[in-house]
Amino acid sequence: MHVDVRSAKGYLRTMSAAVHERYEDAMLTDEAIEVHLASLRAGQDELREDVRELRADNRSIREMVTQKYDALNQKIDSVNTALTQKIDNVDATLSGKIDKVNEKITGLSDAVASMRGLQKATLWVMGILGSLGTVGKFLHWF
Repeated sequence: MHVDVRSAKGYLRTMSAAVHERYEDAMLTDEAIEVHLASLRAGQDELREDVRELRADNRSIREMVTQKYDALNQKIDSVNTALTQKIDNVDATLSGKIDKVNEKITGLSDAVASMRGLQKATLWVMGILGSLGTVGKFLHWF
């Protein structure tokens, strides 16, 4: 008997002399195939409905995110405006105070400069008087 020839029991012989039973699947009837297709169609319809719901949820989530994004941008703009106004007010106040301090410093500088001139004049007068006193003592004027 040849290796590929079936025996009476439905077994195939192989080169190693081991014997294997050949299994065959039963064929489906048309009715069974239609039942399976109907089940697949129902599942496909459910899947389509689920996808539609997910798309609707996706749209609503996008709209909600857009609204929150816009609200956040408005809030950031309002805080930025308020902060800019406060900074401008503080800057104006500090600039005014700095100008007043600069005026006082200028006044003090002028006063110190005039005192310095007065001090030099006083030293000159004292020097001249001291020199006159020395010359007068030397010449016996006193």
